Amino acid sequence: MRIIGISEAPWSGGRELARAVAEAADFRLLDRHALQAVMAERGLPFPAVFGAGQDHDTSAGSVDVLAEPQEAAGEPLSPGGWLDLVHRVVTDLAAEEELVLVDCGAEFLFPDQPGVLLVRVEASWESRLARLRAAEGLADQVSAARRLVEEDARQTRLNRLLSGEVEPPPGRYDLVLRTDRLDLRTAAEAVLRAAEALEEASLSARDNGAGARPVRPRAEEPAPGQRAETGNGGPVFAHPSETEFARVLDFYAIEWLYEPRTFPIRWDSEGNVVEAFTPDFYLPEFDLYIELTTLKQNLVTRKNRKLRLLRQLYPELNIKVFYGRDFRGLLLKYGLGEGQAGPGRREKPRPE
Repeated sequence: MRIIGISEAPWSGGRELARAVAEAADFRLLDRHALQAVMAERGLPFPAVFGAGQDHDTSAGSVDVLAEPQEAAGEPLSPGGWLDLVHRVVTDLAAEEELVLVDCGAEFLFPDQPGVLLVRVEASWESRLARLRAAEGLADQVSAARRLVEEDARQTRLNRLLSGEVEPPPGRYDLVLRTDRLDLRTAAEAVLRAAEALEEASLSARDNGAGARPVRPRAEEPAPGQRAETGNGGPVFAHPSETEFARVLDFYAIEWLYEPRTFPIRWDSEGNVVEAFTPDFYLPEFDLYIELTTLKQNLVTRKNRKLRLLRQLYPELNIKVFYGRDFRGLLLKYGLGEGQAGPGRREKPRPE
């Protein structure tokens, strides 16, 4: 899944959900402010109307297409032209990293596009009003209600401008969530599961002939004893957990190789590798790859996605994943942890 696009009824909690999803999936969060900064770096104006809703004042370097016709590079841009411009920028970013897009009109930018999950966040009037009053410190309910009516009206004008509709039809979205009935954690988990399900369906369709997959190159077999070396002949570990795991293997005199092999898992249309996966350890004696992650299991969606791709592309591969709880239990069992020296091979203990 390259893009998760989240739109919201004003003050329904869509922005908070987007942040939670981006953090859990390790995606880049792209709200209208971040997108405006990206477009400014490229010398492009940004239509502030895509941020309709709370905090929607037009800021320097942005253009409100609901107000006056504007030009970019000397040529008038229609609403469709704005969509094309933003679409190109976001597509370029998504080619480099996975994105959570919020408050930027994802439902208009990527309708029914493969690799994009479209989510709509809604809530009751009472819930949205309460959220607005709490966030803005508005004691006067009448003033808060007037503010919410104005923001709803602005979003309706945006919808009409970009699509001719008062609001996109429900069928435009892959998932619709009510945040007055779901807490943030539950809603975020629902989005992540939907993203995984949509990606699995896409991969299945491709495997069944709906699209051609580039022929993957054969990965080279690791050479015995191959390791990433430091100046003193030891491996360079990317994380302390890998150092601790190496101690366990050394304790039992199990031969191991550190990151000896990289597997391509995604290619562009020209067959160039754009994403790969490198397991942390390889145990030659068992023909087993080991991947460590110290994150909680429900926060490693991105790594799980890569592992699924790896297993689908390389079904002959034998790989085991140690999650945070598994790994901490392993350290506790063998009395390893903070303050230990670097890895060193030890004799395998004799059975009693």
